[in-house]
Amino acid sequence: MLEVVAGLKELGKIRALADEVVERPNHLRLDFLTRQGWDAVPIESACYFVERTARRISSASKALGVARCYGIATEEVQNAPRAYLMSLDTETILAFGKTAYPMLYAIIPEKRDFSVLCTPDCLLVAGPHSFVVEVLGTSISEARSKYASFFTSSKWPEENRRWFESIVRRYEPFGRD
Repeated sequence: MLEVVAGLKELGKIRALADEVVERPNHLRLDFLTRQGWDAVPIESACYFVERTARRISSASKALGVARCYGIATEEVQNAPRAYLMSLDTETILAFGKTAYPMLYAIIPEKRDFSVLCTPDCLLVAGPHSFVVEVLGTSISEARSKYASFFTSSKWPEENRRWFESIVRRYEPFGRD
């Protein structure tokens, strides 16, 4: 299920939810991460989700007892929905990725159980340690190392590499093995 949310009252509620978690347009709020005691780890994104990542998000959310969430635009969008209500099965997550890419969106359940911030540069996976590690499919240190090797590749212009490195530095305090 991937439904566009169109009602103004519901959109206002969803925007408030996003504002609590997301520092628009492309960061999570550090104060929120600290209060929640969450881990936050960037990983490479490929049009947001490859099947393996979508499957892991689905499994990790089910382990938390979460079956649905919102996909919320974290930037002003033109000719695109500002929010979706979506189930967290693999197929819907993949469909959401194809629909939302390359705009900036965050996946956030109503009770703020976790967040996945979707940017063209990375997915920022945040939540309780068990959720994050399940989505990563490896240790936090290994995932950070993989992301570092991705952004230090010579294929990226220096400006991009500095941006990727700033993401790693920003979220480094959030999560240990």
